[in-house]
Amino acid sequence: MVGALGQDGTLLSRYLRSKGYRVVAVTRQGVLKSDGSVDTLDLLNMSGVEAFIAAILPDEIYFLAAHHHSSDQDAGDLGTLLQQSHETHGLRFLSLLQACAKRSPETRLFYASSALVFGHPESRPQDEATPMRPACAYGVTKLFGMGLCEIFRRDHGLFCSAGILFNHESPLRQQQFVSRKISKAVIAIKRGIQTELVLGSLDTEIDWSAAEDFVRAMPAVLALDAPRDFVFASGKLHSLREFCAIAFSTVGLDFRNHVKVAEALVVRKPRTIPLHGNPARLMQATGWRPEINFEQLVSGLVQAEMDRTR
Repeated sequence: MVGALGQDGTLLSRYLRSKGYRVVAVTRQGVLKSDGSVDTLDLLNMSGVEAFIAAILPDEIYFLAAHHHSSDQDAGDLGTLLQQSHETHGLRFLSLLQACAKRSPETRLFYASSALVFGHPESRPQDEATPMRPACAYGVTKLFGMGLCEIFRRDHGLFCSAGILFNHESPLRQQQFVSRKISKAVIAIKRGIQTELVLGSLDTEIDWSAAEDFVRAMPAVLALDAPRDFVFASGKLHSLREFCAIAFSTVGLDFRNHVKVAEALVVRKPRTIPLHGNPARLMQATGWRPEINFEQLVSGLVQAEMDRTR
């Protein structure tokens, strides 16, 4: 599993181990051993990756690596951001594909893509047939990874499927994500550490899911008879206002007394049509259904933050 220490990698590792899998964790530094030490592995080194794949002959590979960049951070040099994203989302995945094609052609691969491949869509909900016109470095390079899946499916016969992941949250989210920003602020306000939370437009609508639900679907996709790409989504939109209302009410507060809207925080041109996924193909093919609804997701994030800081 590549990206084993991120949100999705941590949750997927737990889930797979509960099903009897032996998980080999690959991080930015290399292969993580059971004693916490690391064996060096550079996924940009083709010969090293090929030797690694030949040694373990994995049944499945989950490529979850991501070069995240928050919208409220300084983008810096776009060329550098694109290069770093391209290396993470594309070139490292390419090394694994080439190694599997040569040394382990029966290996099945899952590539975690993103709803950002749709850019600013012209219709909703988006599904696997929706035109993909990414408008940011993350989306552009994730689409490149999806193109690699298609090439190696067609030309090398590899079982390689991509999941187009819409927003999915858990208590493991990093602090630059708005879900974590809100849950942290709720607890701080409840405890009197701060008095208000400043956000952009509360009318922003997002297709939110629980990351725990998504990781259950990933191995189900690799268990199918043939590789295909799938949209991973709840199929439902909820506004940032709804998120705040549930989050604050979890601790007995009214968000309207604490949330301040600052239009200056809207650093990107808003989408006319929101990212809103249609998971019908995934549900029909695998039988997968989400188990955690929006209210449970949000209240769970706040409770986890409370437990973390207690």
